[in-house]
Amino acid sequence: MYKCKNCLKEFEKRHAYIGHCRIHSDKVKNRIPKVKIEKKHICTFCTKEFFQGYQLGGHVAHCKENPNRIKTHKGASHTEETKRKISLIRRAYLEKNPDKVPYLMNHSSQESYPEKLVRVRLEELNLTFKCQYRNGIYSYDFAWPEKKIDIEIDGGTHTQEKVKQIDERRDQWSREQGWTIHRFSAIMVKQDLDQVIDQIQQIVA
Repeated sequence: MYKCKNCLKEFEKRHAYIGHCRIHSDKVKNRIPKVKIEKKHICTFCTKEFFQGYQLGGHVAHCKENPNRIKTHKGASHTEETKRKISLIRRAYLEKNPDKVPYLMNHSSQESYPEKLVRVRLEELNLTFKCQYRNGIYSYDFAWPEKKIDIEIDGGTHTQEKVKQIDERRDQWSREQGWTIHRFSAIMVKQDLDQVIDQIQQIVA
């Protein structure tokens, strides 16, 4: 058994006793704790400070004040021929993977109120048609597949320039497949449903 002469604490093992005695030594008592000095890394171009050297290195390479900085390359624009090839490849992929088609993902499958008005009236007239008919990567509001007639009821979003361009590409592709497209605005349906129904009857007759 080992006993500390300073505090009379007892230890069974010698190494534990020796380690304990060190806390009573004058050297340990009078030791001045070391203060960790943070080294600052300063950019020579803009004087911005960093605590880590790797941060400074990454900053200097792109520092706006550095005349030899590495400029971010946004990439060159594709040629028209390259864009056409990409478009064809993309369309082929989407036709094989319809679940990934942006048009269908962003095109609501829920029936709008104007579409419901038209559907109910057409059903009352015993006209045979298909709602949300799928053709390629597109979906038609009201379709007569045997006659290749597509009737669309366009809401307010179809007046936006981006949506107009999408509709134009869609209609162009549909025409190439032999379809005819007829569009009616949702406002027109609400204001004069009878006129819209009369025109649809003439179209599908």
